[in-house]
Amino acid sequence: LAASAGIVGAPGTDESHMTTTPATVNFSFHPGATFTGSVTLNDENGDPVDLTNYTALMHIRREPSDEAPLFVLSTTNTRIVLGGALGTISVEISADDTAEIDVDEDG
Repeated sequence: LAASAGIVGAPGTDESHMTTTPATVNFSFHPGATFTGSVTLNDENGDPVDLTNYTALMHIRREPSDEAPLFVLSTTNTRIVLGGALGTISVEISADDTAEIDVDEDG
């Protein structure tokens, strides 16, 4: 499965103009198991990026070219949690949701 994600600053903040170009990342899921992941976003000096007042959105698709996502994760639906000044981005997909993934012959 592939995910594309973006982070956007909250309107009215100094960073309101900041967006990231969506990145494509490959994930492996096990149907019926909870998926969790966490990364730290660092600046060019290796320091954590302060994500306070930011929102995040991630679409997970079987293939990057698929139009409809299997899952939509966001800070709004609490499937993505941003760690503020720590720069962490944590995601979670429940076991019930991963159980709904149709596994094809390619996995």
